[in-house]
Amino acid sequence: MFVSLSAYGGTDLHTSLNALAEAGVRQVQLSVGVRPAANNMQVLQQFGFEYMVHSNFAMNENQYRYDLVSSDTYLSEFERMFQFCNTLGIPGYSFHTGQYDSRHVQPAEAYATFVNNLKQVLELAERYNVKLATETMYPSNNSTRWVLDNEPDILRFLAEDLPVGIVADAAHVKIGVTKGTMTKALLRTLLEHSKLTEIHLSDNDGLKDIHQALSMPSEWFLPLIRQYKSRAPLVYEGRMNGWTSAEVREHLANVKEQLRGRLVGIQASQSS
Repeated sequence: MFVSLSAYGGTDLHTSLNALAEAGVRQVQLSVGVRPAANNMQVLQQFGFEYMVHSNFAMNENQYRYDLVSSDTYLSEFERMFQFCNTLGIPGYSFHTGQYDSRHVQPAEAYATFVNNLKQVLELAERYNVKLATETMYPSNNSTRWVLDNEPDILRFLAEDLPVGIVADAAHVKIGVTKGTMTKALLRTLLEHSKLTEIHLSDNDGLKDIHQALSMPSEWFLPLIRQYKSRAPLVYEGRMNGWTSAEVREHLANVKEQLRGRLVGIQASQSS
């Protein structure tokens, strides 16, 4: 099971990785949460974990957007990320779709912009031999919306003839279910889909994506998950900022125990 840096962020990269290492973690998804710094690449090479990379990870002293809807510099940003992946030997990159102001842009227009820009990024990705996946998003509380924040658009994207995987975020689906833009059945559809690339887990109040640590012994989504055959890796995003190494180790062991036997095929039962 991979642990996201968003689960132990709010600090510099070395402090975050060291805390996870002391808790026995060796598989880390690089993501938003740690501070930008010029030496982040050197820190990653120093620890030498197995890495995945997602979203707006600060690979250096800058924080880039990677937004395929509203950014004018997305091609250079994605190319920089692909170079980063090649340097560390990371085979793929998963990303958020992009945001738009729904007061001025229609959802259909934003979706079309996303797909068109993604096709350009795919050409770059092929050049760098990096596999792409995008994440299911969630409805916001204001006029700034994400593409793929509702079930019909997610299903539409799954049907697109594009070599792009899908990241199923269970916490995002929870928000969608609470706000009426998704059904519980969507999670099963995602988990059983051939394009499934990653599974992200955390909890929330059904209103905001607060990356809450999973409470035990049961979670809202566990009864919804049927057995399936995917080998998509699980990524844990529940926040453990400031926890001791012993607390992190115990919590992750509890999460794996809850998932064992429910997510057949993923790496929940592995000791890593």
